[in-house]
Amino acid sequence: MTQKPLFSLSLAFVLMMPVIVKANDWHQSKNDVAVSVATKVTDNLYYQESNPQSSFSSVLQLGYDRVALFEGFGIHIPLELTQKNYFSESSLNHFDYKFTPALNIFLSEQSDITFKANAYQVQKIKGEENAEFLPEFADYVDEQAHSAALNLGLGRAPEKQYLNIEIATKQYQQAFEDLTLSQTESKVMSARYGHKISEDSYALADGTYKDEQRDDLSSSLVELGFGLYTRLGGSHQFNIVVGYFERTGDTASDGYYWLLSDKWRLSDELELTFLSEQHSEVSLSQQSLTQLTTENDISLQYQLSNAHYIRLSLAQIDQTFDQSDGFHKRQVASFDWQWRPYEGFDVDTSLALERINTSLLDKHVTQQSAQVAMEYLW
Repeated sequence: MTQKPLFSLSLAFVLMMPVIVKANDWHQSKNDVAVSVATKVTDNLYYQESNPQSSFSSVLQLGYDRVALFEGFGIHIPLELTQKNYFSESSLNHFDYKFTPALNIFLSEQSDITFKANAYQVQKIKGEENAEFLPEFADYVDEQAHSAALNLGLGRAPEKQYLNIEIATKQYQQAFEDLTLSQTESKVMSARYGHKISEDSYALADGTYKDEQRDDLSSSLVELGFGLYTRLGGSHQFNIVVGYFERTGDTASDGYYWLLSDKWRLSDELELTFLSEQHSEVSLSQQSLTQLTTENDISLQYQLSNAHYIRLSLAQIDQTFDQSDGFHKRQVASFDWQWRPYEGFDVDTSLALERINTSLLDKHVTQQSAQVAMEYLW
């Protein structure tokens, strides 16, 4: 479906359980094509304190998702192309793409090696996530990123134990027209070990090392944590990792990080999802090289019938700079109604209210938006 003004819990929830969920990705071939169109009305497009500007925009998106399975390996080729047009701000019209291919080599029934790549370009309007700290002259920013990763998975549920190791590199750039605003490079090594302690529970050990550089400044991050994954009788999928981090380099900081999620099926029709995360990361603000980011999300989904779903979501993201007194807080309340009149065709209506409190402004700023999207999959 065309991008909606909602925070997504699904990706973060999958990242919490890389080995337990991963097997499903390569069990069935598929060759899907999706086309979606959307219209969106936004009040206070640039998150301004005064004289807010409204906008009306349209989005056309083409998606291709191919999984091909062969003897001993599989190939995943997902591609997403997006054209967005603003009726009153033609200078914001843009074309985005996202390409994330992967090659999976099956070493055994329970072990594999995955090579992953990621290349994308997306435009963000000033004030949106990742575009909070743009200079005064920039109304938008073009994000470009390229990454590559090698993942080794040894064992997975329901085995007694498993180990997941990943090595990755990423290049990220923000630019306005022909001017580069910032460049970030990172090299990452991470590992997660799970040990079965009951029929549906695993004890977890988690470690990460990052060597990161933004422009001419560098920072290294070490994380070490422990946690638990359990299904809690089948109605819950609960996962928590809590640990300690330390940063060295051109800046120094330390503290605690965590990643907690709970997907709770209250009934056949009702599902509650909760996510809480805190971690240290390189900041996109020139006020600080690094920042502590804390995110809390809660989502309630109700199935009205086989064709109708509704979802209520609340989210808050706090960014606190390590090298200054600056901060940025974003709160989002959203409502989403999905209607599937027949198989392969979806109509999605969403409403969102955002509130921003930042040290860069003297008062709270709000933005309201409404979007209707239609998608056909075949």
